[in-house]
Amino acid sequence: MVDPASQFLPEPALTLLEQLFGSTARRAPAELIPAATNLVVRLRLRDESYAVRVPGSTTGDLAIDRRSECAALEAAVTADLAPRVVACDPVSGILVTCWIEGETWTSSRAREPDAIRRMAGALRTLHALPAPPAVRSLAPQPLLERYWRIVTNRAGPWRSSLAPLHERITALAQGLHAAPLVLCHSDLHHRNLIEDDRLRLLDWEYAGVTERAYDLASFSQSNDLTRAEQELLLDAYGVADGNEERFNLHCVLFDWICVLWLAVVNAQEGTHEGQRLQRLAQRAKAALESIVTPTGVI
Repeated sequence: MVDPASQFLPEPALTLLEQLFGSTARRAPAELIPAATNLVVRLRLRDESYAVRVPGSTTGDLAIDRRSECAALEAAVTADLAPRVVACDPVSGILVTCWIEGETWTSSRAREPDAIRRMAGALRTLHALPAPPAVRSLAPQPLLERYWRIVTNRAGPWRSSLAPLHERITALAQGLHAAPLVLCHSDLHHRNLIEDDRLRLLDWEYAGVTERAYDLASFSQSNDLTRAEQELLLDAYGVADGNEERFNLHCVLFDWICVLWLAVVNAQEGTHEGQRLQRLAQRAKAALESIVTPTGVI
């Protein structure tokens, strides 16, 4: 037996769906889709499928700007890089998009040469789009400060162990976010990538305007690319020889933002999330030993 939408969705989402599709939306067949921090439901209505996203209760600490998300999505849709938006409410954070019938990437798929080239092409297209004025800045310093403030205000295992490394990475990050700045997705984990006839990017919560190297680092570090795979990504994107050091620094920054994000969502020692936090922190620390401060931007 298929459950109705009312079984999964809160009243504000059901009210929005009624406004969009009529009263039958409450009874429409629905399926709960696993997601890390949000409630996501697939809704089947009028011979079409839709994705309904309701923000989770813990997302308030995660520096998400819903107006910026809506604006970034609108821009991405013009280039067919994101699912078509039916409704994006910046107040409630409820998002309704058309469902894409495609294959979600796996960790192994994200590391295949042709997939890396497809990603590089998608990012070139995204970074060429005019960034809407409503899209937020992804300057690293404010985000690092916000996450760190939350971490340090909590009791737990991470506060003291992360402090020395946080100070070093914060100092290095001061030279980033230099022109040219472009629209970036910034959360290019394989679970946010889906392909049918083309590659599309899901989950634009963390989109913003920053250096293009940050998006390249997001894809690299989220999917644990090897050095050879990173070189293929940079070559396919068109990064000139000699500009890799800025990418390397963004890789450290991205790893560290993920470390703090995991600490903010209260990753527990011994769990999968806690183990990933520790592994990313160790990777960032090791990378710092070989970092050369770059002079240019990608």
